[in-house]
Amino acid sequence: MIKSIGSIIDNLISSTHGREPISGQDISSQFNPQDLGPVALARNLNAAFLLGLTSNQELNNAREYIGAMAKRPEAAALAHFFQNGFSWLESELDKAANQDPGLVPTIEQAAKTLGNPTGGPAVESVWEVFFPEGLSLLDNREAAVSQLRQRRKIKVLRPNPEPVTNPAAEVLFTSNILLGKPAGVLDSAASGLSQDLVDRISNWEPGQQRYWYDHPTPLGIVLDQNEILHGLCGLSQAVAYEQSRQAKTGQEPLTCICSVSVTHDSLHDLAHDYIDQTLRNAAGLKNLDIYLFTERDTDRLKKEVLFPAAKHYFPRASLDSLDRVIGVDGEYGRHFSFLKAVAAFWQVLIKPEIKATFKIDLDQVFPQHELTSQAGASAFELLADPLWGAVGADHWGQEVELGMIAGALVNHSDISKGIFTPDVPWPEGLPKADQTVFFSSLPQALSTEAEMMTRYGRTDLDGHDACIQRIHVSGGMTGILVNSLRRCRPFTPTFIGRAEDQAYVLATLFSRPPWLRCLHKPGLIMRHDKEDLIPETIASSKVSKTIGDYLRILLFSDYCQALPWPQERIKQTADPFTGCFISSLPLHVVFLRLALKAAALFAVNKPENTLEACQLLHEGASRLGQMITRRGEYPQEIVDELGKQREGWDLYYDLLQRLEQGLTQNGDFELAIKQKAEDLADSLRADTNPGIS
Repeated sequence: MIKSIGSIIDNLISSTHGREPISGQDISSQFNPQDLGPVALARNLNAAFLLGLTSNQELNNAREYIGAMAKRPEAAALAHFFQNGFSWLESELDKAANQDPGLVPTIEQAAKTLGNPTGGPAVESVWEVFFPEGLSLLDNREAAVSQLRQRRKIKVLRPNPEPVTNPAAEVLFTSNILLGKPAGVLDSAASGLSQDLVDRISNWEPGQQRYWYDHPTPLGIVLDQNEILHGLCGLSQAVAYEQSRQAKTGQEPLTCICSVSVTHDSLHDLAHDYIDQTLRNAAGLKNLDIYLFTERDTDRLKKEVLFPAAKHYFPRASLDSLDRVIGVDGEYGRHFSFLKAVAAFWQVLIKPEIKATFKIDLDQVFPQHELTSQAGASAFELLADPLWGAVGADHWGQEVELGMIAGALVNHSDISKGIFTPDVPWPEGLPKADQTVFFSSLPQALSTEAEMMTRYGRTDLDGHDACIQRIHVSGGMTGILVNSLRRCRPFTPTFIGRAEDQAYVLATLFSRPPWLRCLHKPGLIMRHDKEDLIPETIASSKVSKTIGDYLRILLFSDYCQALPWPQERIKQTADPFTGCFISSLPLHVVFLRLALKAAALFAVNKPENTLEACQLLHEGASRLGQMITRRGEYPQEIVDELGKQREGWDLYYDLLQRLEQGLTQNGDFELAIKQKAEDLADSLRADTNPGIS
C-alpha cells in the first residue's frame, strides 16, 4: 500500500507515462542540494520531502539529504519536521487501513489507473484517495446544487408558538474583538488614543505569541481602518434604521456583548484601556449598550457569580470543569461558545426578556437599504420569523428543531450586483498545485450557492411549509434561541481554532431529540467589508490563515472521531463542504497541501513569493509540528476532554436553572447572586460617546 500511495505522489510531482505532473510542478527541478542559502535550504528540504514520498527509489536519496540537513542548525527545525513527517505518514496509513477496509483497494485502484496512460482523468484518481467529497461536483453544477438542497430540505411541522417579535429588545447581539500586536509607529491623533496610552503601547514587550487569528485588530491602528469601530458603528446605524421603520422597536439602545481576545498574554494590560479609549472617543454608538468581557472579566464572572452558585447548589461538582470552558482567550472555539452561552446568563440574571442571541463579525454591516429593497424586509424584520424555533422533519424523516438561524454574506465589491451575489464564487479552471489534493473552494462554492443563496418561494421551498437547514454557516451571522441553547447545550470545544461555527453545529448533531438544527433565512445578509477596510492586516495574516486551514483538517478529523456517533452518519450530514475537512488521511492531506503550496510559490521565483513560501514552511513546521506531537493517543484524549467540557457546560446550565427557580420565589441567595451579576455587568458596560448615529 505504501508503494501504491508513493506511486500516486510520483504522478503528482513528476512527468510519468508521457503526462505532465498532475500538480503542474516538476519537483525534481527544485531539488538542488548544492544551493545552501536560506531560501534554497527551505526549497530543497520541501522538494526532498515530496521526492522522498514517491515510489521511485532513485529519488529516495532525498531522505538522506533531509537527514544531513537535520544536523545543521540553520536547517534543523524544518528538516526534523519533514523527518518526522515520513514516520507520521506511515503510521497514519497503517492505522487508517485497519480502520477502513475499503481504503487499501481505493489506493491501489487509483495507483493502477494513474499507471495507465489512458486510465482516465488524473485529478479524479488522486481525489478518490484524498478528496472524495469533490468527485461528484465536477460534472453537473446544477444537479449538485439541486441534490444538496433536497438533502437540506426541512418539512415544517409546526412553527415556533413564541417567536422573536422585537429583535431590538429580545435578541442579545454579540461579537468578538480580536487584538494583536501594535501597527507600526503609532500616532495619537490618527488612532484616537491618549499620548500616555500610545507610549505604553509603543513600549510593549510582546513575549511569545500564543494564539493566531485571521485578522486581529492591531493596537493603535488608524481610526478609518479600525474594525472594532467599523462594526459597532454599523450596528448602531442598523438600529437607527429599524427605529425609523418600526414604532415597536422603540428608542432603547440595543444590548451588545463583545468578547476581547488577545494573541499575546502581555496584551492583557493594554486591552481594556485601548478599547475603552477607542469607544469613548468614537461618534455614532448612541444606539448601543456595549459590554466588554476580557479574560480577566470572565474570571470575575466565575469567581463572583458562577462559582458561589455552583458551590451552593452542587457542592460536590468540580469547579475545574466550569473553569476550563468559561473564558474568551484561546482558540476561536472558546470565545465563540462563551458568546452563545452568555445569553442564558443574561436572560436569567440581567434581562429576562431576552429570547435569543445573534453574533456578528465586526468587519460586517447590515446593508439595510439593500435588504429592504431586494429582500423585502430589514435585518430585524428578517429575524422576527416563526420558522426560527419551528419543528420539522428532515430529509430522512427525523424530527428536528430549527433553534439556530444563519444568514449569509455579500462582498463589499459585489454588492452593486445585488445582495444575493455569492461571496464565494464557483472556481474557474482546473485544480492546480495543492488543489489537486484538496480543493475545498469547490464544495464551499457549492454550499454557498445551494444553502446560503437559497431563496424561498421559487420552488417547493416556500419558506412556510418547507425550508432548508444549514450545515455550512459563517461565524458572523449565526444565532440561537435561548430555549434551544438551554435545552441542547451545544458548544464548540476550546481546542477548535478554525470553523468554530461549523463545529458548534456538529456538537449536538444527533443528541437530545428533536435534533437541534439551523434555519436558513434568505435575505439575512451582511456586507463583508474586510478586503476594503483592512487589506494590509489581511495580507499580513495570509500565511497564518493558511496554516489554520491545515490545522482544521487535523482537528475536525479527530473531533468527529471523538463524537459519539458513527463517522459515516456525521459525514452523510456534513458533506460536502464541512465534511471534506473530516478526512481518513488527514496528515497526508495536510503535508501534501503544505509542500505543494510552497513548491508552487517557489516556482514563481519572485521575492514576495519565495518569502511567503519560506514563512509558510517555517511557521507551518512549528505550529503543525506542535499540534501533531500533541495528538498523542487521539481520539481518546479528545473524548476525555470533550467529556470534561460537556460536564462544565452542564454545570453552567444546571446552576442557571436553579438560580431561575429560586428567583421566582425571591430566595435570598438567588437575589444576592442576581445583585452580584448586575454589579458585574454595570462595571463592564463601555463608556461610549453619544456622538451622532
